[in-house]
Amino acid sequence: MEFSIRPVQITDAPGINLLRRLPGVMENTLGIPSERVTRNEDGLRHLDGNAHQFVAVFTATTGEE
Repeated sequence: MEFSIRPVQITDAPGINLLRRLPGVMENTLGIPSERVTRNEDGLRHLDGNAHQFVAVFTATTGEE
């Protein structure tokens, strides 16, 4: 299993949306169950040059899950 850390991209919006709606996360991030992916996309589009947002990416190698 491999992990990498990289700057957030607009294509990360669906995964961020999924995480924000998880029980235990939603209550602590002011997320709501009906939150749309477009809300996350809009948030990422409006990050300015001083925003340093990163994501951790997991890559499974053969035979791992």
